[in-house]
Amino acid sequence: MSSVKKILLICPAFFGYEQEIKKEIELSGWDVTFYDTRPANNFMTKALLRLGAHWAIRKKIVSYHDDIVKNIKENFYHKALFINPEGFATDFFRQIKEINPNMELLLYLWDSIDNKPLTKPIIPFFNKCFTFDRFDRDRYPEFSFLPLFFSRNYEKVDNNKEKKFDLTFIGTVHSQRMEIVSQIDKIAKNSGMKFYTYLFMQSKIIFWYRMLTDMHFARYGNFTFRFVPLAAREVKDIFSVSRAVIDIEHNKQKGLTMRTFEVLGAGIKLITTNKDIVNYDIYHPNNIAVIDRENVKLDPKFISLPFHEYSDEIIGNYSLRNWLNQIIVDDK
Repeated sequence: MSSVKKILLICPAFFGYEQEIKKEIELSGWDVTFYDTRPANNFMTKALLRLGAHWAIRKKIVSYHDDIVKNIKENFYHKALFINPEGFATDFFRQIKEINPNMELLLYLWDSIDNKPLTKPIIPFFNKCFTFDRFDRDRYPEFSFLPLFFSRNYEKVDNNKEKKFDLTFIGTVHSQRMEIVSQIDKIAKNSGMKFYTYLFMQSKIIFWYRMLTDMHFARYGNFTFRFVPLAAREVKDIFSVSRAVIDIEHNKQKGLTMRTFEVLGAGIKLITTNKDIVNYDIYHPNNIAVIDRENVKLDPKFISLPFHEYSDEIIGNYSLRNWLNQIIVDDK
């Protein structure tokens, strides 16, 4: 048995967060082996996994999972952390349990279970389960509640720069987001506020499909849509010249998004549709404005309120370091 602390990290490639997590685990002394949760990151593979049509790419999935199983046979891992796993069946977990029954299996979901129903059959294989959604914690006793985090990238934002934008929205276009962005755009124009948007869509196929089949989406032809995501450095630079950043959570989720903690960790004001944020210790009315997604109203005076500085204890609770310390307890 190796004396080196070894952990398997299986996590979706998601705007570079997987590399931030890997790097932070390594800084705490672990030898990390990373696998993407998906066998490929093209549009079709992602769509088929999300829809549960695993049969369509069965050979690809089996081959990919066989590689992971082979790795586990050849290396002794103390722990394996699965974040939002997709495409993993119960047979896979039976295999790895037989190979290494002492490996601690850890699960973290940054989606609601309603959005990830295919996760349910694999839950019993995990030693510990965590969710970002406190309502899922109440419905599923196997889960502990653990909010998301901000990475080191957002600890060093220069907020002394001249502000170019009063409001900023950077995000993937999904669910009801465009309707809310459109309403905020009208408010900004009527109030004389500068509103910056970076509207990311994962594929031009999705864009044109929605444009041609969804008359509501076709109304947003005056907005610019992008098909290349911004790097974390670019996002941070835009935040540093913004007075407030807008967060719009998925309408089927109640957990606080990663964007929430990035913005507040960077010392920037947040405007969010997530009403549950008032129940967190990070809530302060000077820093956070909660808006109704069904009837968007925004008081421009909020922008000029002084930012309330958080104590090291409160803001530290939402750092990536603390998040990982809660999940990966070093009991070796």
